[in-house]
Amino acid sequence: MRAGQQTTHFLLRPGETVRCPRIVLVFWDGDDHLRGNNLFRRLAIKHYYPKRYGKPVFPPVCCSVATVAADGTYEGPHLDAVGPMAERGIEVFWSDMDPQQWYPVGFPEGTGNWEIDRSKYPNGLKPIGDAVRAAGMGYLLWFEPERVHPGTMVEREHPEWVMKAEGEWSQLFRMHDPVARAWLTDLIDKFVTEAQLSWVRWDFNIEPLTFWQRNDTPDRAGITEIRHIEGLYAMWEELERRHPGLLIDNCSSGGRRLDIEAARYGLPLWHSDMHCVERNVSTGDQLQNAGLNRWVPFHGCANFGFEPSYAFRSAMTAGNILISGLAPGEEEAVKRTVALYQELRPYMLGDFYPLFPHSDSDDAWFGYQFHRPETSDGFVMVFRRTQSPAASNSVRLRGVKCDLWYCIRVDGCPNPRRLRGWQLEDLPVNIVECPGTSLIRYAPAKREAEG
Repeated sequence: MRAGQQTTHFLLRPGETVRCPRIVLVFWDGDDHLRGNNLFRRLAIKHYYPKRYGKPVFPPVCCSVATVAADGTYEGPHLDAVGPMAERGIEVFWSDMDPQQWYPVGFPEGTGNWEIDRSKYPNGLKPIGDAVRAAGMGYLLWFEPERVHPGTMVEREHPEWVMKAEGEWSQLFRMHDPVARAWLTDLIDKFVTEAQLSWVRWDFNIEPLTFWQRNDTPDRAGITEIRHIEGLYAMWEELERRHPGLLIDNCSSGGRRLDIEAARYGLPLWHSDMHCVERNVSTGDQLQNAGLNRWVPFHGCANFGFEPSYAFRSAMTAGNILISGLAPGEEEAVKRTVALYQELRPYMLGDFYPLFPHSDSDDAWFGYQFHRPETSDGFVMVFRRTQSPAASNSVRLRGVKCDLWYCIRVDGCPNPRRLRGWQLEDLPVNIVECPGTSLIRYAPAKREAEG
């Protein structure tokens, strides 16, 4: 196995140091690769993933506003939505690159115009930030600081800080330049302060390698890439130093920076751009979540449904951006959905087990289990896909204690069952609907009775 930076051939000048890619190795005994995954999950949650007030940060339940006032402004519709969001349990007010477009021109040609579009937000972002904070929610705002499109504010004011395109569709900011980086840090800081942001959504929609390579001399191949990433981390560290509790939504064009070092600064709240192309992708959601859960304990993406729908449960992580949520008649559905997130999140700190093969076949069953070894409880989510002919199947729960009595609660069934742990190694599951799901909760029987 080989790992590391792909192109390095450089000399260091006297007194010069470089920061290399972080590589984490986890060792375990035996041939169960899932044990290795779960040891890595525990390590990452305990030592790498961010915390607030000493507790792990889960992906928040988010919602955004696409409504525009008759005069073309956004402030009124945004302020009108804050109260209903808070009442329904939404945790973060999400302002993305589109359609909110708080900067002139919009996405993607306006990337680099880091100034408020007063035709949309005549009073700036402060009124929205004040309202969001007063409602007890967090405020997330989109940026793409590393890309500078031709003709935008950054290039007009500081062309010397822009790496020009030579065939690429856009341009790269000189993050490796300490002076340029300090200026950009101060600029972003103004928006964080004004809007009282709790999340900075950090996008990155350009391939940077060719820019870096053109900037290197033959005896310094790889140095510009290193300095760019060092600069990126330095900017994140400085913003979080100035604003304790601020976190990075490490979007990066949909899950393109899922590395252990970046995990120290925030979470990927948009782990894939799959939803930008197609909404009806429940099988894709199931597979992406199951694959990521083994390596990336906390992540999120779009969710187009509400609990207990097949679409919602397929996309559910510890927190999602709810694409709907403010329409008339959706209040109870949103509250029910938020309640499920908050109930199931603690189990997602535990071990993860896929229960079926990682197949994209529409006639298959699929599912997974989250298990807390310290309390021997957890939940199971099982899916019967759209063309599956079988209405019943069985699952083998992992981590349970064979001789312990468990209380099993199947969603939709009024009466819980008491089973021994060894019986959970071949647990029958029935799903009448096609497609359909089954949510199963389990806990030691004595503690369940006491609860």
